[in-house]
Amino acid sequence: MTDTPKQNLTSIEKILAGGTEAQILETIEKFKNQGSAAFLQLLLNVLSQTPLEAIQKAIIQIISNLHTQEFTPVIVDFIRNHGQAVFTSDLISACWQSRLDFSHSLPVFAELFIRGNFQMAIECFTVIEEAIWQASSAEITTCRKLLVNQIHEVTDDKQALFNQLIQVLESGRTPNSDAFPELYPDPAN
Repeated sequence: MTDTPKQNLTSIEKILAGGTEAQILETIEKFKNQGSAAFLQLLLNVLSQTPLEAIQKAIIQIISNLHTQEFTPVIVDFIRNHGQAVFTSDLISACWQSRLDFSHSLPVFAELFIRGNFQMAIECFTVIEEAIWQASSAEITTCRKLLVNQIHEVTDDKQALFNQLIQVLESGRTPNSDAFPELYPDPAN
């Protein structure tokens, strides 16, 4: 990904704010070649404002295919600020699908696990589970403490999932690492 020049960002912003659905979808596709953190922020702003499902799906799809680590702070900040939006579960799902490293943001996903509905809890569980092998012991401990301190807020429908998440955090590794060792290299090696 490259930096998107300021004048290009201005024209992109105009299209995203007032273009037709087809123009907006075409501009979203440009992110694949011209993506930058500023461009991603514009896309996320559109995601939070558009009622058009095709545009929402296109943006979520772009995020699920990201492979540039520099985008994670932009995504996490957006999720933190839009945690209860209709699209948030899909956006969190795109996070784990992207296989980006969200290990430095475990508390954000732990908090949304507690506050969100069951679907959001599943998606947050998966992000945490997929990131845990890259997390430091301090990050894991912080995440576990945050969850345990809010156990009284866990709804009955999420209790079993909560218990499983605590087990994953206590083990410090995802159970998937045994089945797919090529996806979860041992950080000690």
